[in-house]
Amino acid sequence: MKNLLTCVASVGLIAGVSAASAQELSVWVQTDPNYEAAAKQEAADYEKATGVHIKLSFVPWAQYGAKITAAFKAGSQPDLIEGVASWLYAPKTGGQLSEVPADIASQMPGIDKASLAPVEWKGKYYGVPLNVNIDVGPFSLYNVDTFQAAGITPKWSNWAAYVADLQKLTTTSNGKITRSGIEMMGGDRMNQFLYYFLQAGGTFYSADGKSIQINNKYGEAALQTMYDLLNTAHVDSPDLTDWVGIASGTAASINYGPWYIATLKASFPNFKWGWAPIPLIPNAAGPYFAGTNVWAWMVPAEGPNKTAAWKYVSWLNDNARRLAWSEKTGEIPAVEALWTDSAVASDPRWAPWLPVLKYQVPLLYIGPQDTYQTDLTNMVTSVLLKQATIPAALKTAEDQLNQMLAGLPN
Repeated sequence: MKNLLTCVASVGLIAGVSAASAQELSVWVQTDPNYEAAAKQEAADYEKATGVHIKLSFVPWAQYGAKITAAFKAGSQPDLIEGVASWLYAPKTGGQLSEVPADIASQMPGIDKASLAPVEWKGKYYGVPLNVNIDVGPFSLYNVDTFQAAGITPKWSNWAAYVADLQKLTTTSNGKITRSGIEMMGGDRMNQFLYYFLQAGGTFYSADGKSIQINNKYGEAALQTMYDLLNTAHVDSPDLTDWVGIASGTAASINYGPWYIATLKASFPNFKWGWAPIPLIPNAAGPYFAGTNVWAWMVPAEGPNKTAAWKYVSWLNDNARRLAWSEKTGEIPAVEALWTDSAVASDPRWAPWLPVLKYQVPLLYIGPQDTYQTDLTNMVTSVLLKQATIPAALKTAEDQLNQMLAGLPN
């Protein structure tokens, strides 16, 4: 999951939101310099065009889930939330979200299917996705200078060649790894597991959709792949978890999506990055990867100004504004028609990803993000650190996830 460089900053947090007049809308946005800049520009433009003031409050990623939960419990919701759809997942939360009005809903079929999954429930929509969320996928984000210094051209014919180059990129001092070939322990362990799991041929949900199935040969293949990278090939270390490792020098590469480039650029403006296709693991079913969350505009069902809030969302839903948002935040726009726009198709941050978006599998729209992320991350960590066997870790996580699934509305 995305944990942004500025997540420790707390800008404009509010303990509660009082009812706003129709001439003012309270809006929560995540604390990140790129998202803040985009939100401020849009708010200023909207006020100039309509006279409606947008009162922005910026919430750190690490506090967002808890803050949203507390706000709904206290009845202190803002008018509009730029939130992660798996924190607020349709009426599974008890009807806390307002259904997307018909005029906006009519445009939803043009949005990327994996991005729609977290906001859709029984044929209705409860949020408008901003972006295509890619946490981990079939491209490695690498440090160009590090690869060049090691004499490595990132074009691999198979998995073994890829691992061999990761070993060449890994440096040690006095028996300790000082630079990992790939930052896996410091990356998104949940989505890395899902990437290998889907690639191996797993489906996550049972055929009837009523249970989760990871305790199988596909889960074993995924965890074994990660275990071998850490404990057999030794291309990563649990001691190297610098969030900006590929820019600061403690990692040569990492598996993250385009959003991460914008994050790095904020602190490392001269950082040289590149995308490199990652070979499939042995016996892979295909280059599948998970679509696990999505940032979306959401209106609380008990919000003080629902009609005015949806009017603002409709204004934001303009394709030109979507492109402007993507340009600032580094995210691929969620509207599929924009993928052929030259502003997207020629952007080096996004262009390599466009042909593989068809392999994105919508997953994990089943419950609170903090719950399933914790269960899956703990599962991976316990195996990598040799605290649990692969079969035991898979069984524990599967049982935990299915207990959560059983407690959700049908």
